[in-house]
Amino acid sequence: MSRFDPKALCAAAGLAVAVATPAAAQDWEYGLKPYFWAPGIDATYTFGGNPPTGGDSSFWDKFEGAFLLQGYARNGEWSLLGEFNYLKLGETYLPSVPVLTTDIGLDGYMVSGGVGRQLHRDQDSFVELYGGLRYWDIEMTALNSAFGGAQVDKAWADPFVGLRGHFELRPGLMLVGRADIGGFGVGSKFQADLQGALSWAVGDTTKLELGYRHLAVDFEDTTVFADIALSGPYFALDFRF
Repeated sequence: MSRFDPKALCAAAGLAVAVATPAAAQDWEYGLKPYFWAPGIDATYTFGGNPPTGGDSSFWDKFEGAFLLQGYARNGEWSLLGEFNYLKLGETYLPSVPVLTTDIGLDGYMVSGGVGRQLHRDQDSFVELYGGLRYWDIEMTALNSAFGGAQVDKAWADPFVGLRGHFELRPGLMLVGRADIGGFGVGSKFQADLQGALSWAVGDTTKLELGYRHLAVDFEDTTVFADIALSGPYFALDFRF
């Protein structure tokens, strides 16, 4: 798999400094959220001379490994947002024609970074506009008894823009959500990320979050077509300091 470009990290660091500077007089608030996501997967791949391969299945049918982490830093009305997702998935696709049976794999990571600014705040509730870049690095493999094997590694970056919000239902209980779209033909044709959850305070600095996430990307170039959608529940611990 290709490596994440260190220049992108330098650019993100520079952006963070630029945003933080005018609000330096206020206190920073930080959050770190490791989480477990169990998506069902609906995907279609075409590459390497193989016939179109795809289908839908549950998380447990394909899961081989995962690591997922979100984080933020907030100062006043400004926020810096980040996320890292790694998923390794594999399955045997069984079409109606046995000779086309294909072992497929998807191994990749996604790194997101962005900046948000609050549009409205009322005590612990807020609505925030945010935008940034989402970097994808995905390795797809297919082994077919009739057409042989193929492997391709694709990396691209998508701009995205969206809204997120926290809404207090009662003390200690929050409704949280976010929605963004991106790609716009810059990297992928289109991508979308939707999340909604309930968040319970289980301590002064810790929250338990139970929710649902849908992440989809439609990527196409001269050698690869990949239409991937991951949807399912997640569980997270939100640490704030």
